[in-house]
Amino acid sequence: MEIVQTQIALFFRNQFEGAFEELALRVKNKFIGAQSQYLPIPPNAPPEIPRLMLSSTSMNLNFSKNRVDIFFTTPDGMENFTKDILSIIDQYEIVVDRIGFVQKRFFETTIDTLLALITEDRRVATAKELNIKINVSKQIGAYMCNNIESLIFAFLTKLEAGGPVNKQGVLIERDINTLNENRLDYRFKADNISEIIGLMKAEAATQILLPQQEAEANGD
Repeated sequence: MEIVQTQIALFFRNQFEGAFEELALRVKNKFIGAQSQYLPIPPNAPPEIPRLMLSSTSMNLNFSKNRVDIFFTTPDGMENFTKDILSIIDQYEIVVDRIGFVQKRFFETTIDTLLALITEDRRVATAKELNIKINVSKQIGAYMCNNIESLIFAFLTKLEAGGPVNKQGVLIERDINTLNENRLDYRFKADNISEIIGLMKAEAATQILLPQQEAEANGD
């Protein structure tokens, strides 16, 4: 089983209306060595458009006026990097009222692995594409969350010694996020966010539809 990408999303209660140039400089100074790009977006542009983009060998960050998204290609430094971003958010007294954790994993197998989840009278043996998605609300810590599992038969290109190789298998996307309708009830702080992300990460390592042992048997 290979982790392809992990995403942490932090949603702000209100749009950040402070000096974004100053905030961007503080973020860039915190992560010296990372490639950064500050975009002077017009004030009336949609708030979800990233104003600051930061990238390194293991992560990418998009900072907009109403959310921050951090994408990790490896788990190296994920916890420390997230804590550093949370410390900056706290300094600006930005209220985080919704949290999301998304993880994509891939293992090599055939489409039969997903077909087996469909009742026999509905299976199409000649299927070339198959996507299955389920959302089951679940309490994570003290918070009700969307608990989503998407299973996609996909092809992944990997760079190997002889060059790029296409591999077929199942892409498992686990998306755990606090409910949007409860945002007004929540006001997350840095320590609280780190704890919840840890719980979401543990939940994302499990599966809903696909048997855990089957994925482990087919994975690396």
